Amino acid sequence: MNLPLKSDIKHLSESSLEQSTKKVKSISVHSSQVQHQRKSTRHQINLAFQKDCDIQSSSPDNVDGSKYIVSTFSSSIDVIANDNEAIDAETLKKENETNDFGLPSFKQRMQRMQCLTLRSFKAKQERAQQQVAQRVRTIIQLSETQSCINYTKRFLKGIKSMFDALIDLWYRLNFWSQQFREIEGHFGIATSTYFRFTRWLVNLNFMVFFLYLCFIYIPQLSYNNLSDYFTVVNDTGSGSFYNKMVLCSKSYKEKLTTRRANHHWLTFLDIAQGTGFLENTMLFYGFYSNLTVSLHNDFSSRNVKYNMGLGYLLTVGISFVVVFIMIVRKSSTTIKETVMDFDNTAYPLYTNAVFGGWDYCINSEKMSVYKQRIIYNEFKATLWEVKMKKKRENRSTREKSKLYLKRLIINLVVLALLVGSFYTIYLTTDYLIKNQTENLSEFNFLMVNYLPSIVISILNAIVPEIFWALSKVEEYSNSFATHITIVRAVFLRLSSVWVLVVSLYYRLHYKGRKPMDCPEENMYNVTRCCGNTLWESIIENDKLERRTVKCWESYVGQQFYKLCITDFMSVTLIVLSIKIPRRIIHHHLQHRIWVIKKLGRAKFDLPLQVLDIVYSQTVCWMGMFFNPLLPALTFIKVFYFFFLKKFELLSVAEAPQIAYRASRSYSFFQTVLLVSFIIITCLLGYMIGNLKPSMSCGPFRVYSSDEFVMFDVVTNEINSWPTVPQKIVRYFETAAFYVPAFLISLLSIYYYLAVTAGYKKMEELLKEQLKSEAHDKQFLLARVDEIIKRGQWRQED
Repeated sequence: MNLPLKSDIKHLSESSLEQSTKKVKSISVHSSQVQHQRKSTRHQINLAFQKDCDIQSSSPDNVDGSKYIVSTFSSSIDVIANDNEAIDAETLKKENETNDFGLPSFKQRMQRMQCLTLRSFKAKQERAQQQVAQRVRTIIQLSETQSCINYTKRFLKGIKSMFDALIDLWYRLNFWSQQFREIEGHFGIATSTYFRFTRWLVNLNFMVFFLYLCFIYIPQLSYNNLSDYFTVVNDTGSGSFYNKMVLCSKSYKEKLTTRRANHHWLTFLDIAQGTGFLENTMLFYGFYSNLTVSLHNDFSSRNVKYNMGLGYLLTVGISFVVVFIMIVRKSSTTIKETVMDFDNTAYPLYTNAVFGGWDYCINSEKMSVYKQRIIYNEFKATLWEVKMKKKRENRSTREKSKLYLKRLIINLVVLALLVGSFYTIYLTTDYLIKNQTENLSEFNFLMVNYLPSIVISILNAIVPEIFWALSKVEEYSNSFATHITIVRAVFLRLSSVWVLVVSLYYRLHYKGRKPMDCPEENMYNVTRCCGNTLWESIIENDKLERRTVKCWESYVGQQFYKLCITDFMSVTLIVLSIKIPRRIIHHHLQHRIWVIKKLGRAKFDLPLQVLDIVYSQTVCWMGMFFNPLLPALTFIKVFYFFFLKKFELLSVAEAPQIAYRASRSYSFFQTVLLVSFIIITCLLGYMIGNLKPSMSCGPFRVYSSDEFVMFDVVTNEINSWPTVPQKIVRYFETAAFYVPAFLISLLSIYYYLAVTAGYKKMEELLKEQLKSEAHDKQFLLARVDEIIKRGQWRQED
């Protein structure tokens, strides 16, 4: 055996070392290339991610960015896989080499170390691949989610912009907004509040009219093709009473049809008075039947029933509830400005008038001069009030006694005027009823019928002017004089309607009730047995027969119908026959006659104008139970008043000479309307709950016995319900409900009073803070002025 020489061993060792060194260098170079490839792959993924974010912010679709990420990730995975295959092939080739000495050579050791390095590198590479894949999946999910969110946001933004464009187009095309812009441009926002209030009443009457249309007009029209009467039987009454009701209803119907058939030439008088053929229409209470119609239901074995009497009463009640909610809701928007009054308590007394008095909606030079005059009058009135306040403080006891005596006498005069007005209304109403059976001509009979309405209109026009003149003698401040005059005028107008209703009730029920025998065989012909018993004789003349009252509800409705017509005609005639001629005379003769120039044109006084429109609405609310079409007539009338008053303001009358604030004016309007609504609701509620309905007409004729009232239709309906609903409803009528509800109401009132007291205390503190800040600013300005003056003195020296 030949052993290798030492030189050979050394040569082999050096050669193997050189080869191993070259292999290690090649492996390190390859590893660096792989690492460089990984870095470039990560860089490409980051670029793709950045590109995807840019695509999401600029393009509506994010699909291209996601596809780019997936393609980049796939190419990087392929490069890494190819590098791994090359490294595995070299590793297997190196492991197959044999060692001549049988010992682990340096080359083999290096190969083992390389294998360990490659395995760890593979593990890291796999983890990196998983992380990259997870990151790509997260990016794709986020891009899809963000794409949906962006699309939703863009969709909602487009809907909002389209909705805003439609609203803007509506305001441009809406003739209401055009009218308001014209009025505000000439007279400012405060004057336009009256017209906004009128427009709101138009919407209010339309809503009430819509309720009546759905639940009263349409059901009644659907009843016309059915049997005329008596599908509802009064279970609580006797058979004889039911027969009387049938005969009286036929008698009333026959009277109306005969009057319409034989006297066509009286059409104008019928329209003016609401009698004749017009009484047998949906305009009046007596036209509506007391039917209960059962409608077949295909989806259930039970039939759907509609009781006309119940529907009529609930519709009136729901209408009043809706009106109350709308008034309270509208009043709450302006009550804050009314409560927080800084004018009389803030430290700078004239600051609001100087810095906040101008109305920037005015775009007319003429009206700017008017506004300057209004601000001037406001300063003048404020200075006068300050002067009167000092004068009141310096009054002697004798002067105070004279003033109080003078005010007492004036209040007695006002009370006498009110009592005299009420008594005049009662006398005219009594005269109207007494002359129902008199043999008068048609024209005289028309005048007698319109006498209460004409008297009420004249009193509403003259008496408030007297109140206004008396308030000036009482030496009140301007604001208080205006308020007390309005309160007196409101009381007059509301009470006039109340006195009219009470007078009719007293004449038709108390003085008209006379016990008499009404046999069934004569009931069809005897008028007094079916209607009011005021007229004792049997009337055979048709001219007098048609003037008798067989349906007192329709008769009361006719009075409110005439009040509505009279109010419409009086407002129109005052503008056409008084204010327009006064405007023409003033325009042509103001430079020639001093008196005409002094009187000037008619004044557009906002409080009195509001009283007119509130009176019209009061007549509607009081009469819409007896005259169901009155909301529709009031809707048309108020709509007409809007443009009539606009014409009067722009072309006939002078602008208001007193400064009114928009928010407080609107709050005042709503307050007056709310007071009138509450009074009318109480009066009408008493009538429905206590008066006996007519036997000849209306949806409540089956409750015309002395034991029943109109509200019994609700009670009978509740009695027909199952036991559980009855108990629930009856619970609300017991003390177990009212006592806790009353206690909760008291606690709520106490809580809000405490909160209000806290707010008032905070308001006082804020006012004191404003005053102290104003003093501090004055002090600082004085110091600055002093320092400036000292600097000037030093410069002069």
